[in-house]
Amino acid sequence: MKRFLFDDSATFEKIGFVIATIYVALDPLMIQNTVTPFFSGALGKLQPADAVAPFIVLWLGIWVLFYARQQWERIPNRVLVPACLAILFLFTGLLSGFLGEAKVSFIFHISKYGYLVSIYLFFLVLMQLKQGQEKLIRILLYVIPVYLIVSLGFYVVAFISGEGNQAAYVYDYFPYAGTAVRLIGTWAPTSKLMAFMLFLFSLALIMRRGAIPEKIWWAIFVLVFLCSLLSISRPGIVTVAFLVLYLISRVPSRVAIAAFLLPFIIGSALLLQVVTIGQFDRGEISLDCGAPYTVKPDHPHYGWYGKPEQCDLVVDLNITHSSYFLMKVVGLDAWSDHPILGGGPGYYEQKWIQAASVGDIPSYFTEYVFPLAQSTYITLLAELGLIGLLVWLAFIGLPILSLFYHYRTNGNDLFLLRGWIACLLYILIDLDVQNFRFLYYMIPILVWMGFNPAQQRRSDINS
Repeated sequence: MKRFLFDDSATFEKIGFVIATIYVALDPLMIQNTVTPFFSGALGKLQPADAVAPFIVLWLGIWVLFYARQQWERIPNRVLVPACLAILFLFTGLLSGFLGEAKVSFIFHISKYGYLVSIYLFFLVLMQLKQGQEKLIRILLYVIPVYLIVSLGFYVVAFISGEGNQAAYVYDYFPYAGTAVRLIGTWAPTSKLMAFMLFLFSLALIMRRGAIPEKIWWAIFVLVFLCSLLSISRPGIVTVAFLVLYLISRVPSRVAIAAFLLPFIIGSALLLQVVTIGQFDRGEISLDCGAPYTVKPDHPHYGWYGKPEQCDLVVDLNITHSSYFLMKVVGLDAWSDHPILGGGPGYYEQKWIQAASVGDIPSYFTEYVFPLAQSTYITLLAELGLIGLLVWLAFIGLPILSLFYHYRTNGNDLFLLRGWIACLLYILIDLDVQNFRFLYYMIPILVWMGFNPAQQRRSDINS
């Protein structure tokens, strides 16, 4: 049967890389509700890259049946273990679905996880084969900038005309900023998608600095920096921070500079969380002086010299909670119902509607439903419990952590890698990345790049 399909495994591997290349090239092209006229509900959100999904599943199935045994020894444990954990994650989703209370689109949600795990396994296997990886990486490094340049063109049009378009939104009111133009890029419907993709892409760009002409590399670096900034999003801010960290890593006194900046970084990270979950309006602070002050015998304090007056600190501040805060509270409440295995895929959406129905949150949220908690940690806890979250973190994180051992002799690599992982863990607080297709192929690609540096690679990642 195998000989009937392909004369040798090299042909089969080339087909795999062709599929991967098409998927990577199409994935950034995300159009809101692409096929809604033809499909309803969740299927109406299918994207161009999803048309490649059946070929990914078919290729993976053929590899398991006919090629896995002969190529098994070529696959290291750092790949096999995460692959097994990814399958365990899918099993955890099934188990929590059967044992939990989720009644909202369970089949869809578990199919979604199956699709994402298939992408992950496909790229894990593909990046361990004999050929094609560098071509795939080169395409990635040049395709993303092309999408960004096109997106910037749309941004300029929106900025000049004052009217939003497919790649840029214009806000008449934006919290703390007033009127604002936000770069969405081709990753509709939110700038967070583009910003998180750029966060992952920034590490790939740094890893391959020596393999790209210097001027082109710096042009892409500036492009990523600018687009991250224009996204006006938390992942965008974190991406900018990581790029600045890379510039610091090139300085000999990088550790001293990082230690000096650490309190400011922690303070900024906490402040970003505060202004995200709360809204502070009419923030006026003033001193009202002129009221007469009478000295009390048991409290011998006095007014100003020659003016027996007192000053009162007047604070006029209205503090309200944003929907982001409500989403997280609902998610934690859902987790408390089923702390070990969660309520099942889709349980968060069900809990949100329930909270709106009983008045715990505004009743109009029964129609305006948030299906996710805007937090990877909280959504996974609510739907798959503590076990599901830990398994997900394991199969995503173990390949990245394997780079620590690989870079153990290079302090600059470790410095930058630690910073990138810290940024990633922070992003997960406010973003549901577990549903992003590109995460599941970028992790295998990044890890392969780390273990297989380009020939022109410089001393750090890359200095």
